[in-house]
Amino acid sequence: ANAYDQRDPGLYNKILFCRFRPPATIIYATYFGSQWYWNSLKDAIIDNDESIIFTGYTHSSYFPTTSDAFDSTFNSIDSTVFSDMFLSRLSADLSHLDYSTYIGSTYGDISYSLTPTDNGSVWLAGVSRGWGFPITTDAYQPENNGWEDACFLSFEVPNSSSVELQITQFPGNFSLSVFPNPFNPSTTISFTLPRQAQTSLEVFNVLGQAVYSVNLGQLPAGEYHHHLNAASLPSGTYLTRLDAGEMQEVKKMAVVR
Repeated sequence: ANAYDQRDPGLYNKILFCRFRPPATIIYATYFGSQWYWNSLKDAIIDNDESIIFTGYTHSSYFPTTSDAFDSTFNSIDSTVFSDMFLSRLSADLSHLDYSTYIGSTYGDISYSLTPTDNGSVWLAGVSRGWGFPITTDAYQPENNGWEDACFLSFEVPNSSSVELQITQFPGNFSLSVFPNPFNPSTTISFTLPRQAQTSLEVFNVLGQAVYSVNLGQLPAGEYHHHLNAASLPSGTYLTRLDAGEMQEVKKMAVVR
């Protein structure tokens, strides 16, 4: 009810943030972006006060910015083709926009990654395709040398923590690992989902018999850690299998008494 933006995205896409407690409780959720044209999230980090700092690109001249924005004007000459970077910060309960700004030039810019520092600032990395991109006087490369140049910015987000931020990047790969391995009697099965999927874990002995099985339900993209207690299993070699929709991964593990 206290979401920053409850308006339906309409014909174009907005960013959606959701704080979720498994298996089925939404704590906070909000849309973010403009009703007009496309908004895309590329990376995000969680500050120590649990507010979320995030970056990406927008094609909209109506993207929300704050009064203290570095740049409150959409810079690209044609929003149907080109985009501006953005850097924004939402409160922990997703009800208030703490900070938001455009960063851009004439022919389109995209921010791909966001990395925190230990002094409250962040590093942005992306590409710039135009002239007029904000450059400091001590820049290594002060001019655009082609249609698409890489760009790097060190940016201070107002009221960010002065200590190191916790990185919460969106996963890009499907992976499965077991550590420690070999183990006695317990281990941690870690896995990463690149997208939402119905997920289950199974453990098989060398005869192909299932000795452990758990249905984890519908999980969103992210990194997960599952504790396995094998106190009831004899010493030997086992296979743990992760099924997530059409994705599957198998790892060998050993119980050693």
